[in-house]
Amino acid sequence: MKDRKKNAELDQATLRLIVATFAISYVSLIGLLPGLKVATYQPIIFYYAGFLVVSLVLRQHIISYPGVFALRRVFGMVHDYTAISVGLIVGGEATLPVFSVMVWVTLGNGMRFGSRYLAIAASLALLAILVIYQLTPYWQAQPFMVLMLVAVTILVPGYAHILLVRAREASEQATVARAVSGSGQP
Repeated sequence: MKDRKKNAELDQATLRLIVATFAISYVSLIGLLPGLKVATYQPIIFYYAGFLVVSLVLRQHIISYPGVFALRRVFGMVHDYTAISVGLIVGGEATLPVFSVMVWVTLGNGMRFGSRYLAIAASLALLAILVIYQLTPYWQAQPFMVLMLVAVTILVPGYAHILLVRAREASEQATVARAVSGSGQP
């Protein structure tokens, strides 16, 4: 069985393609809803199509050059958060469900790559929310919603970090216990 850590970045890249495909589908469909215009969401669709191309190139790079490349991981995060930001800036309230991907990306980086990457991802997510707020009159007019997005972006990864630390400590204790019981010591 392959080492899970070895495949974590490839798993993230594959999932990125799947989620981006769903995001394109969602954004394409919301333009068809009553009172909304497809033209409003076309820039997001075009951006997300380009996002898919870059994501395919990134995935191929991961396959061609396996191993841990911190810069590549951070690039993936910036790539993800930029796409999410474009959706929220251009799409406004109708694209709010795209925010769930921001939380998912943040947690995914932490669960796959550890607490350090969780902190980097959460920081980038907060920066993205700040940029979204600064660039969009719609979000500026929704300060409590933005505050809720900030709270979720801080609290959920913070709790995930606590769980990661506890899981790592439990794993280390189990390893020590197995070593002690295997050595015949009381």
